[in-house]
Amino acid sequence: MKKTIKYVTIVLAMLFSVSAYSQNCEYEINKVDKFTNEKTILTKPVVVGKKVKISKSLKMKTIKWSLKEENKGKYLIINYHFIRGTIAMVGSENLNLLLSNGELVKLKLRSLVSSMNSMNFKGYEMEFEYILTEQDLSKLIENDVTDVRVEARINGFDFSIMKGISTKLLFKCI
Repeated sequence: MKKTIKYVTIVLAMLFSVSAYSQNCEYEINKVDKFTNEKTILTKPVVVGKKVKISKSLKMKTIKWSLKEENKGKYLIINYHFIRGTIAMVGSENLNLLLSNGELVKLKLRSLVSSMNSMNFKGYEMEFEYILTEQDLSKLIENDVTDVRVEARINGFDFSIMKGISTKLLFKCI
C-alpha cells in the first residue's frame, strides 16, 4: 500500500511539473493559404518588459514580443508602448540579444511601423520587425534571452527580460 501511494505521488508530481513547463502557443493568425500552401503565423504578444526607463523624460509602459511567419520568412516583432516623452530612435538597425549561455545573437531590422494611440491619449506605440534566420532561431530555442540592447545612433537603450518569462518557449511557437 505504501509503495502504491509513493508511486502515485511520483507520477502526479511528474505530470504537474511537465505541465508547468509546457508552452501553450497562442496565435492571432495561424493559417495556410489554400492556393500556395504557405503558412502565415502571428503569435499573440507576450510582455517581456515593464516600466523601462530610457532617460529622465522617456519611459515605456510595456515591451511586447510576438513572432511572425509569412512568405517563407520569420520575424520577431517588438512593440514599445511609451507613456511619457518623445523619442527618435535613429539608426536602430540591430537588436542584440544576450542569451543565458552568454552567447550574443544580432538581429537585423526589417521594418518599422509607428502608430499613435489616439483613442485615449495614454501614450503611443512603435513596432519594429527583425529578421530571424534559421541559425538565430535554433539558438533562441535552446537558450533564454536574458538582456536586450536596442542599437541606435540616437536613444539606444538596454533592458532585461522580466523574471518568469521564458523566451525560448516563445520561439518554439514558430
